[in-house]
Order: sequence, then structure tokens, then C-alpha cells
Amino acid sequence: MNRVAFVSHVVPPSWSGQAVIIGRLLRYVSKNAYCLISTDANASAYHNRFTSPLQGTYHYLPKEPGFASRISALLAPLDALLALFLRCVRIVRILKHERPSAIVAATGDLIDIPAAYLASRLLHIPFYAYLFDDYVYQWPDGRRAAARLFESITVRKTAGMIVPNEFMEQEIRKRYSGKVHLIHNPCETLSVGNSGRRTTTGRDAIKIVYTGAVYHVNYASFRLLLAATDKMESPDVTLHLYTAESPQTLEREHISGPRVVYHDHVPSEKVIEVLKLYDIAFIPFSFDSHVPKVIKTSAPGKLGDYLAAGIPILAIVPPDSFVSWYLRKWQCGLVVDVDEVEAIARAITRLANDADLRADISRRAVERARIDFDPDKASRQLLSALGILQ
Repeated sequence: MNRVAFVSHVVPPSWSGQAVIIGRLLRYVSKNAYCLISTDANASAYHNRFTSPLQGTYHYLPKEPGFASRISALLAPLDALLALFLRCVRIVRILKHERPSAIVAATGDLIDIPAAYLASRLLHIPFYAYLFDDYVYQWPDGRRAAARLFESITVRKTAGMIVPNEFMEQEIRKRYSGKVHLIHNPCETLSVGNSGRRTTTGRDAIKIVYTGAVYHVNYASFRLLLAATDKMESPDVTLHLYTAESPQTLEREHISGPRVVYHDHVPSEKVIEVLKLYDIAFIPFSFDSHVPKVIKTSAPGKLGDYLAAGIPILAIVPPDSFVSWYLRKWQCGLVVDVDEVEAIARAITRLANDADLRADISRRAVERARIDFDPDKASRQLLSALGILQ
């Protein structure tokens, strides 16, 4: 049977968005059709103690120790090359045992893609890069130059690139002449829709929900949202965060106060049921981030879940971003693309008071989830792109 080796710095059961998407992509794939290769220590501990949520074989890659950088910071690039070589050797050993017909390496770690690519060339196995984020521009520091070099090498013999949205597809086609496969990040399930959701009116308290990681690319938009709610006399608005980040970490970024309610991170399989309890789902990206190209081409994994739940989406995002384009094109969410507190307050008030608008957004959201974010369809697209038959 044809099978694929999937290399990623995080894999299920990690709460990371990338790990969740990988889990959804492989959920409907036979356990004999893939293996996972990762430096994810948490996943390693889980696989050693429990039955994996994914039944494919798991291989743990221990992090490579640094040698040269202990002597001098100027020698740090040597550490990267040594780590790249060592990880390649380890991946080769696994591939010889697993004998896959294709190897996929995902973004998130600087050396996973070049190490897996070199292993594929040594063993004459087709190589695919899965770009959950832009491999070059996701690094805001000196690693960007290394990533650019690694990308220039790997694209020469890469069998194909896999991207999660149309903006990333356009960007990669500028830099790569081979096959580019578009697979939207799938939602958890399509079976829920917007049935059973609470009804919002302008007289009610409005509950805004956000699920997932809170980090540097969205801190500023969270602060804008809270500033807008502080200006609103009616309705009463609260922000509910389901995240693995600690309240202390968020308080340091001024994402706190009487309007903020912290919850534990919600498991992927329960996320859409949780979303049904709220009035508005929030997608934030900062306007002044130091990684603007990443934000432009970013496809947050939560987008599919928000759409599938049929919950009205409020996005505070730059106007040139994929999220802004998608929600506007399909009219399945409300976008504020300026960093103005008053504009955000008006958008919340509009969603709270306009029942017809909420109904239209919810209907179109569920429709787009079925068209673009179906997990079964995404799995079939992945296997087709890799030439894998079940």
C-alpha cells in the first residue's frame, strides 16, 4: 500500500492549531497509509502511555543539542547546519524502516523542511512541503535568511507544495513553478451547523468568544476590542477566551479586566458545541505586526470551526489579509479593517441589533463551511495530491 511520512514539529494530541489540523486531515485516513515524525515531546509521552488519537505509527525525533553556540554566538549558524544534518540522518533511518511512497514536511520548525527534503533526495522519495504559514516570512529574525536559502534549494526538486488558502497560493506561485495544491484547513465537523444557538438581541448581554492561541500577531487587536467594549454603554459585552495561555501572560499584554472571562483550552472535538453558546466569534490580527506577510497569508484553523458553527464572525484584521478577503467575498462575517475603536464599537452594535444581518451571515457561513472546510473532502484532497490510494 502507498503511504506517506508526515514530518511536523507538532502533532496530535498537541493543542496547537497546526496539530489539530493535521489530526483532522488524517482522521479519515487508514492507519496503514501514514506515519508521523516529530520533535513534539508531549506527543511522544502521550503515544508511549495511551492509545493515540491517530492510529498511524509515531516516531519521536529528539531535539539536537547545540555545541558551537556554547562557545560563541557567532558560531550559531554552525549549530543549525549540524542540527540539519543530524535530523536528516534520523529521518533517513525512519524512512528506511517505514518505506513510504511520499514524504511531507510542514512549516513551524526551521530545519524540518530542509532535513526532510535532503532525506527524500537521498532515498529518491517524492517530497512535498506543507505550508501552514509562509516558511520564509514566519521568521522575524536572522533565521529568515536561512529559511530563504533553504527554500531556494528545496523548490528545485519538490514534487509539490500544499497551501491552506488562496493568498498563500498566489504568494507561492510567485516563487515556485511546480504544482501547488490548495487545501483549506478543515473544520472539526459539519454535523452541528447553527441549530440550538442562543438568540442575540440588542437588549441582551453580548458574549464574544475566541478559541486558540493568543500571541504577538493578535495582542493589539484584542486590546482594540476591549477598548471598544469599554466605550459601549449598551449592550453589556464580555469576551470569553478558550486558550492554553495563562491569565497572567495575557494580563501582561493588557488583555484582562472585568469584561474578560478566561476558560481552559477546549478540545478540538468539543469546540463547535462550545461556540454555540456564544453570540459573536472573534478573529484578530494586529495592524502593526513585525510579520505582516505572515498575517496577509494566514489561514487561522479556527475559521472553519467558526463558519461551521454558524456563529456571526467579527474580524479585526488588516484589509490586505486573506481573512478580510474571504469574509468580504462570501459575506460570511463582519470585517473591521481599520484600527479605530469607534468602528469596532459600531460593528458590535450592528451585529447585536440587526437580526436579519446575523441570520444572513450565519446561513452563508454554514454554506461556506460545507464548500471549503469539509474535513472528509480535505482528507481526500490531501491523499490525491500525494498520489496515495486507500
